Amino acid sequence: KVTSETSSCFIEGDVAMWMGWVFFTNKDGETIKVDKSFGYKRAADGSLKLVLHHSSLPYEA
Repeated sequence: KVTSETSSCFIEGDVAMWMGWVFFTNKDGETIKVDKSFGYKRAADGSLKLVLHHSSLPYEA
């Protein structure tokens, strides 16, 4: 199972950004939280192009 939670998103002109968390749950019910960021830019033909992707595990002190 995969779910997500939005922290922030914005659209300005032909650029869109999404930041948040994605939760992956395995068949045993164990869940891992991953920090995610995606950036998109609208191309001249109208399609969206992925121009940024970042994934990381949250920092644990």
